[in-house]
Amino acid sequence: MHPLGKVNKFDSTSKFTAELAYVIGTILGDGCKYFDGQNYHIELSVNDKEFAETFGENLAKVLKRKKPYKPLLNRNKKQWVIVGCSILLYKFLDKPLEELKPYIEYSKDTVSAFLRALFDGEGSIYKRILFL
Repeated sequence: MHPLGKVNKFDSTSKFTAELAYVIGTILGDGCKYFDGQNYHIELSVNDKEFAETFGENLAKVLKRKKPYKPLLNRNKKQWVIVGCSILLYKFLDKPLEELKPYIEYSKDTVSAFLRALFDGEGSIYKRILFL
């Protein structure tokens, strides 16, 4: 039995991959992450089905799933939605951009994947900062 149980496995110490760079770029661009009180969600809701499929494939590889996440159509919003859950990946993606840079800038492949994710989305980074 694995000590983490059914937690989606993610190990940032050995993950300098294009797939991880794509997930980082997607979350910093059009994606989001949130905690609903029970699960830590990594989500993408977009009009472009191909973008959602690509994100689902990369997210599955990062979380070591055998099958890719499949986009589901939200008929009310008319958007394709991918939702994965992982406390480990959520906490990793919650780091400041400066700490994520080594994963993005590791190689030409990782930089390319990160930029592709940004441009598959809207082409910009949005980080909300709350002042308390």
